[in-house]
Amino acid sequence: MSDKAPFSYRPLPPCHTRLLKTVSPHPSLKCELREHAAATLPEYMALSYTWGSQGPTKLMQCGSQVINVTPNIYAALCEISLKAEVADKWFWVDAVCIDQQNEKEKAVEVKRMNLIYTAAWWVLVWLGPADEDSDLAMDKLTGLTNIMTPLPIDAGDREAVQRRLAPADHPVWTAIVKLYNRSWFRRLWILQEVILAKGIFVLCGNRVLPWSTIVDFAGHANSVVYAAVLLQHGQKTDIATNGFLSCSLVENLRKRGPISNTTDFTNLLDETRGREATDQRDRIYGLLGLITDNLRNLIKVDYTWQTSDCYLHICKALITREPTLTILSMASSIQKAPSLPSWCPDLSSEQKETIVYCFNTGFKAGFHDWPSRHSTIEISSHDNSISIPGFRVDVIKKVCRTRYTTFPENESQYGALATKNLAWDAECLALFHETFPERGNDGFEAYSRTHIANHLNFTAPVPPTYALQNDYRNLNRFWTALSQGLESKIDTAAKEGVIDYAKAMALQESRKFIVTEGGRMGLGPSDVRAGDVVCVFYSAAPLFVLRFEGKMTRGMLIGDAFVDGLMDLGRIPPEARGADEQFCVE
Repeated sequence: MSDKAPFSYRPLPPCHTRLLKTVSPHPSLKCELREHAAATLPEYMALSYTWGSQGPTKLMQCGSQVINVTPNIYAALCEISLKAEVADKWFWVDAVCIDQQNEKEKAVEVKRMNLIYTAAWWVLVWLGPADEDSDLAMDKLTGLTNIMTPLPIDAGDREAVQRRLAPADHPVWTAIVKLYNRSWFRRLWILQEVILAKGIFVLCGNRVLPWSTIVDFAGHANSVVYAAVLLQHGQKTDIATNGFLSCSLVENLRKRGPISNTTDFTNLLDETRGREATDQRDRIYGLLGLITDNLRNLIKVDYTWQTSDCYLHICKALITREPTLTILSMASSIQKAPSLPSWCPDLSSEQKETIVYCFNTGFKAGFHDWPSRHSTIEISSHDNSISIPGFRVDVIKKVCRTRYTTFPENESQYGALATKNLAWDAECLALFHETFPERGNDGFEAYSRTHIANHLNFTAPVPPTYALQNDYRNLNRFWTALSQGLESKIDTAAKEGVIDYAKAMALQESRKFIVTEGGRMGLGPSDVRAGDVVCVFYSAAPLFVLRFEGKMTRGMLIGDAFVDGLMDLGRIPPEARGADEQFCVE
């Protein structure tokens, strides 16, 4: 086929869709590509897949011409052509049905993606070619899911179910973990592709399963009962892209329905930040099918823009309409394009902080109640700086180093990690005693709460009457035992509290323990340093840290923060409040 001319796309007329049909897989893949008007659109299936390697491509014959496709797409279409149920069906495959060299057409079709997937007869998910044990996983998933359905409630039921499952060392668990760790589950585009579908089948090699089986098993895998078994056979994966949790996210979004307000859309940008996208502009464009028209109209799809221009465009639109200022909590990035201002997140880069404080239900540093959350943000057309109303509450005095991770990659690292965490804790304690020499038991309780920002999770502030310092001390004893190679002496009654406290600390891993000039303690963003200013922004839930670098009128946003005693606007002491001002953030 190398002597055939490359396929020449005609401009796609308005309200038309290109569809593909496989003709023959042998001796080489042949297909038919045809334009269809909306009024005469035949039944078709949409393919959900990963583009795969951007290296050498394969040639697919289309009439007298050829189209270059990635090996993964080629393998998917070959497998489809061998399935009698779908071999003669029309398919929509974005890499082929959109002229990828035509930026104007790409913009139009991406805007229409919700219509394309909603109209599809089925969505076929292609996980990739079979490997040495994927058939085992695909063959056993249905039976294992049936055994675990319905989920057992009490300990007796759980033990009965576990006896019916494959043994913990059975190779099926490794096969299943590998299946759910395939790259398809990490893609950003799959969210709308699956959520908008009328029906879904999943194809891996030549094995097919309904999507419901994939989702149901993942839901069971996320339960405490089975997670321990699965983790023995898997590798540590990012919480945002782990296959089991990806299924959970998809189903939650499906139940939630189309997103219609700026707050929920900003939350969605945060939820999907760790997912994979070949084109980084698709971190925004790939979510268009999940939002309503009023939000979709805020977003200009333009593939001629630089990625940073795309991010700035949507963040400007959101920050002037979104009363919670969530965008500012997301601004801290491991790497940031130099062209982006400090307040605008670089969505191509992971968040520096493990958790952002805008979602913590116990925080209301910048408002009294939800209806009062409104703050007029002005954006400079000259330099993209923003003007935010608020006031200063404190200045960072001293900073401890970032804590080490709570949960290591494997058990052999526990002892060394515990030793490092004890040294980190000793540094924090020394700073605490130096700053608060007169505070007794209540001070130590505040210290214990500060390490987890007074939250066990997003929605659970620690009850005021709960003695959290007991859990802190027990965790310290646990670290001490591990560092000495001894068995932990924590009794069963205390173990649950220690586990909850350790999990809560894990959410704060990248943050730093701080003390302020005003004699308070807290947790700052990973880049915080002495001299940075702690501020309240009206309508925002957390506090924010600004750095002025000698220019006391124009600051750089470092990130959000927790400071004990300052997280409720109605309870901030009058002497801590500076005068109201307009912060100019570059």
